[in-house]
Amino acid sequence: MYTVMGITGKVGGATARALLKAGKKVRVVAAALRQALDAARPAKVVALSSVGAHRPRGLGLITQCYILEQEIKTVPLPKAFIRAAWFMENAQWDVASARDRGEIASFLAPLDRPYPMVATGDIGELAAQILQEAWTGNRCIELEGPARYSQLNVAKTFSRLLNRTVTAKPVPRAEWAALFETQGTQADRTAPRIEMLEGFNSGWIAFEGTGTEHFRSRRTLEEVFQDLLRQEALIGKSCLPRSQGVLKVCQLSGCPWFCSASASTCSHPRTAVSAS
Repeated sequence: MYTVMGITGKVGGATARALLKAGKKVRVVAAALRQALDAARPAKVVALSSVGAHRPRGLGLITQCYILEQEIKTVPLPKAFIRAAWFMENAQWDVASARDRGEIASFLAPLDRPYPMVATGDIGELAAQILQEAWTGNRCIELEGPARYSQLNVAKTFSRLLNRTVTAKPVPRAEWAALFETQGTQADRTAPRIEMLEGFNSGWIAFEGTGTEHFRSRRTLEEVFQDLLRQEALIGKSCLPRSQGVLKVCQLSGCPWFCSASASTCSHPRTAVSAS
């Protein structure tokens, strides 16, 4: 029996699915509290943490990962903390602007600096793998994808998949708070997000290296972005132009658009672009 915390999230859900696929039994704990672990006494614990979680300050939103690690480390159980890189799926919020305006807002700087990134599904797969291993004491596992990506790489990947020029536009630091508020963040809660971004840009939030294990996962940025674009279309938010054959799923033969329309409802104009 394996206990998965945060199963409603992307990583928790991916972990549970991978364990179930391996024929394992899974149970869910709603919160990662020390008291719950003391009461449940599982054989081992694998917790999602973050790059930079070894730092006691200057983390912003990642501070909760530092606190989590410090609290759980004292529980007398085998424990593994997966310090994951920047989620590739964070680019979900850039899909609309890349598609409609040919640009993405960039907070990571400089634009040409490669940052470690990882697909959330790969985090779940690693978590499931670690849960099936035997060890003692604490493990700090750093995880990133097969390559590091800059904001210029992000824009170029959107360009290839959308078959249009997409550029990365740096957002001036002075405009961050106001922009976050327009996105729904309360005024008194913008500071943690800003501190986190400043930590990435300064290099303060980075992998620890010493005394840790380092893994590279398999999914590339392009693979993840393909999934993001498919999801954007299939949930009915938009219809996306076919990307020179990159996105090959289309429900209506002869339609040059990537969409969720059926043969009876699709009204896109036909062009010479093949749907195969």
